[in-house]
Amino acid sequence: MIDPRQYAHELQAQVSSEAGLASGITFMTSECNEHTAFAALQGATRHGNDFIDAALEAGAPFILTNLDVPRAVRVPDATVALRQWARLHRDATRAELIGITGSAGKTTAKSFVSSGLGVPCTPGNLNTLNYLACYLLTNVQAGSTHVIEMGIDRIGEMDELMALIAPNIGVITAVGPAHVEFFGSVDVIQYEKGRILQAPSGLVAGNTAHRYPNTPSYGFQDTCTHRATNLHATAEDISFDYAGQHIRLETPSTQVAESAVLALALAERYGIPLEPVKTRLEQSQIPGGRLNILRGKITLIDDAYNANPLSVTASLETLARLSGRKVAILGHMRELGIHSRQYHIEVGATAGKQANLVIAVGEHGDALAQAALENGADAICYKDTTEAKARFLADIHDGDTILVKGSRYVQLEQLVEVLRERL
Repeated sequence: MIDPRQYAHELQAQVSSEAGLASGITFMTSECNEHTAFAALQGATRHGNDFIDAALEAGAPFILTNLDVPRAVRVPDATVALRQWARLHRDATRAELIGITGSAGKTTAKSFVSSGLGVPCTPGNLNTLNYLACYLLTNVQAGSTHVIEMGIDRIGEMDELMALIAPNIGVITAVGPAHVEFFGSVDVIQYEKGRILQAPSGLVAGNTAHRYPNTPSYGFQDTCTHRATNLHATAEDISFDYAGQHIRLETPSTQVAESAVLALALAERYGIPLEPVKTRLEQSQIPGGRLNILRGKITLIDDAYNANPLSVTASLETLARLSGRKVAILGHMRELGIHSRQYHIEVGATAGKQANLVIAVGEHGDALAQAALENGADAICYKDTTEAKARFLADIHDGDTILVKGSRYVQLEQLVEVLRERL
């Protein structure tokens, strides 16, 4: 239970006599009820104080705010207090926290580590400071183990996350030009993500290990500290050996397989028997919108959740491994800064070598399509998802294998829904 009086002194909090215990805390009034308290935080455009009445009406046991309202836990700054409270709670519980970051693959890695070890993880891609503070207070209990996704899109954010989460193990899945518009260069991204390795223990993916010398690594490379062998990928599945276990996953993706290796490596570190870990991994589900493969009249690779050059390249490698005429529907990749057009050209060139047809959607789609055309594929360009939705099915045939991938704002999931009906 969350007791608003427990850390009142440290938080400089004045706790109303009406304030009660809660089992969770949120900054979304839609999630408030008689068990879930409300933190009135400053948002991008509105302040949580504007929604206190709704939280009270929903039955929130207390309100974390700077205002004198019913059931108030009054603090000078609700955001500062929430994060400080969460860190105090994290220290008191002595929980084992595994933090995972990366330019690509971190959500899948988090999901597979959670499944393999049989421990909870943060849901979806919810990885902001305020959300993680609420997660700590709501979900982390004494002696528990959790897998925490730690995404960043600005300089200094990882240090703030480290101050809040203080993971026992820090993991980096990949480093590449994601959010480079805000970081300035991949070298800065490497440094900022590398701050997670301030944790007492660290692990990095094998293809990223050269960026972090002397840090233990996992994967399929010969140099990996935690190395899987006998990798075999087909259009249907992928298999490998690790420490005497033979693992088979129902996916052709080496990126997913690498996430499973990470789970096995962490199990070894914790002294967890690998056989039940193997069983759980083989039953694991890939998170929605991330390399989900659906088969019917066509084969659909739904990877529409988000995109950057690193993750698109990995998805194209998976597409190339499957049978049938290969179609890559690629949306604009956001937040790539002044070199955005060049990144789209490079991705287009790669797509042209691995797909038969490339359908580019959104900004810089013309450059991507032209590069694909110059590298051997047929190519079409649509200005946005609305135009593509109206016309793209004319270019899809039964037996095609279709990859859909782009940044979230392009909303390529609309095309995924159309293609699901074609299955």
